[in-house]
Amino acid sequence: MLEQVWRQYYHMLRGVAGSILLTDEAADDALQEAFVKVLRSGKRFSQRQQAVNYLYRAVLTSAIDIYRKRRRRVSRFQAGPDNLQESDELAGDSRRHCSLPDPLENLLERERRGWEQALVREVRRAWESLPAPQREAIDLALNRNGKSFRAVCAEAGIPYSTARSRMLVGIDQIRKHLNRKHFLAWKRIRS
Repeated sequence: MLEQVWRQYYHMLRGVAGSILLTDEAADDALQEAFVKVLRSGKRFSQRQQAVNYLYRAVLTSAIDIYRKRRRRVSRFQAGPDNLQESDELAGDSRRHCSLPDPLENLLERERRGWEQALVREVRRAWESLPAPQREAIDLALNRNGKSFRAVCAEAGIPYSTARSRMLVGIDQIRKHLNRKHFLAWKRIRS
């Protein structure tokens, strides 16, 4: 199954490596290194998506490793090499990396933004699944305009204790939804 997935997602995987390494040759090296690692691992997958995720991580890791090796070589070159006969390729890497934004940072930033967007979508889904009284109580708590929660509840004609318990139950339901979807890395410890 891995070979089929590899062929189907080759261009996407090459794009991932290329976005980090900036050259076609380096991206091809990362793909080759990742494919060898994957084949040596001997992993078997029952679902196609598991194989895609595994390949994506393998290519990403290989590309990051190659990128870090190149950065170390470039920083040694810039610090003043003992051998003044450094290759043109290394000097080109130095110029390229100094003038462009760090592709690894760009990739991490894109992943962070994607994660935040997914989190917002899940919170919205959880919010929409709440009963109207719980949504109303949370809305009252969030949109107080500088007033106390008790004052807002009194204006809305809802007893404070009722609004507070609805709000807490609603927040707990949202937290449970996010926990089920693996968006929360921690679990609340009850004492």
